[in-house]
Amino acid sequence: MHEQSLVDSIFTSIFTDEDTYRKHYIPTVNHVRKNPKSTDRIKELVDNVTMKFCKNNHMDYKSIPQEAKDQLIEELYNEIVEREISDKK
Repeated sequence: MHEQSLVDSIFTSIFTDEDTYRKHYIPTVNHVRKNPKSTDRIKELVDNVTMKFCKNNHMDYKSIPQEAKDQLIEELYNEIVEREISDKK
């Protein structure tokens, strides 16, 4: 799978899986609201979502490049800051 399409697929899976969205994404958004400079929770979310994505798609977690995870962390942080936090002010 091409790296960008892999990142897009993992990113999309956060929002299409209701369990992941409710149990992981929403608490992460709340954490970032309180600690806007902290990315630890986002890194944890990306790690968990990537593992779940790999399991569901019969992929080896270690085959996901670190650059893809870093890009996912950046995109997710921007999504949370721009859409979730900025819209709520």
